This record gives sequence, structure tokens and C-alpha cells, in this order.
Amino acid sequence: MSCFCQHRAHESGHTVPDSASRRNFLTAGAAIAGVVASGAVAAASTAAPVTDKYADPAQPMLPASDMKLDLARTALVVVDPQVDFLSPKGVAWGTVGESVTQHDTVANLGRLFTAAKDAGITVAVSPHYYYPTDKGWKFEGALEKLMHKIGMFNRRSPYSMEGYENSGADFMPQYKQHILDNKTIIASPHKVYGPEHNDLVLQLRKNRID
Repeated sequence: MSCFCQHRAHESGHTVPDSASRRNFLTAGAAIAGVVASGAVAAASTAAPVTDKYADPAQPMLPASDMKLDLARTALVVVDPQVDFLSPKGVAWGTVGESVTQHDTVANLGRLFTAAKDAGITVAVSPHYYYPTDKGWKFEGALEKLMHKIGMFNRRSPYSMEGYENSGADFMPQYKQHILDNKTIIASPHKVYGPEHNDLVLQLRKNRID
């Protein structure tokens, strides 16, 4: 999950260097899309009180940021909020389950969804699906080999929802009330390793989220 920095942080007087192309900058923004939004959501929410664990250090090495967050231009982006990744019923649980449990990822994502909706922040989801034709790839990375072997995020067809509901590719049940509200942006599916090549950046740009 992530949130987008502004290409021109006019509030702080800083601009993007000319050498950074708009496309590259947007792609980089997509990659870091959760940090700023998460902070904004946390600030807007009273559901999860801030503890000393996350307090600013007494003598920080870096100067305080003077960025002012514009919620109208901010999004909470959640990547892969799906059963195979986040549930003990998912095929990847043996690989990621310990980390998901230790970090209380499922509950924390739920808090972010709720707080973003309450604060009126745009929410976007980038799902990960594999179709039968993806099994015919001529070469794969290590993670791709694992995901295809265990059937992670499998769907029977790109044009049919048969067998999708409650499958490993489906959204986590506790998130559906937020995702399926006809207000959340659901991007086209991405493959490994993230939403660099689906329409997530386009959807955010068209909504003036930067």
C-alpha cells in the first residue's frame, strides 16, 4: 500500500528536477504510494492512538518537513488485499503468514481503509491475477515460479468470474465493504512485481491524485 507524493510540492517551494521525466516520476510515485497517505490517514483517524513507539525522536538527524498534505490530491493505494496473500486459507500463507501475523497486517489495513473513507481520501486497489495464459511464460523469476507453482492469485479466465468469489484471488472478506462500494478505484490486474504496468497511475492522474 502506498500514497503519492506531489510532482510539484508547491507548498514547500520545491519542484521536481527537469531531468526527471513525468512518466518516471509518476512511476516512482506509485512505488512509494503508501507512506504519506498512511500518515495522513493515521492523523485523520481516532481509531488507533499514536503510541511512544512511533513518536518523533528527541533529537532528529533530519530537519522537520514543511510539506502540507492536500487530502484532495492524496490517495491510499492498497496492493494485493487478497486471500492468497493475507489469509491462513491462502496458498502463500506458509511463506508470508508469520510476517503478516507479526505485523498485524490484516487489522492495520482495515484501519487504513476505514480511516481513509472517514477522511474522504481517495482509495485505490491494485489486484494481482494470473490467468491460464500466464502459465505459458517462456521464462520466470524465482518468485514468479513459486506463485505459478502454488497457484497464487489464479483466475480461470480474464472474461469470467466463475469460481472467483471466496477464492484465493478474491479480496479479503473484511475489506469488501470498503472496496466494493462503487467509490474505490479498482485498477486493472498487475503481475509480478507490482502495479507499474497496469492502469493505476492513469486512474490516479485522471483523478488529479499526485
